[in-house]
Amino acid sequence: MSVLTAKKRCFDIIETFPENQLVNLVVTLEASLRMVADVADDEYCAELFRSSFGEDNGNPMPFEEFIKEFGMGA
Repeated sequence: MSVLTAKKRCFDIIETFPENQLVNLVVTLEASLRMVADVADDEYCAELFRSSFGEDNGNPMPFEEFIKEFGMGA
């Protein structure tokens, strides 16, 4: 399904809701949006964690290299 088709389908569904239920729909959509954002954040953090181990079979980055790479040294 294309993005435009999906958006049109969403709008078509919204049109079927009675006015008094639209508030509930907005709350549900906002919760869904937060959930998707949280998943994206979790995936980013997981990838950052994985990438910190590099290509060397899971050996962590030496502390001194970490300090240098992230500009934490004096």
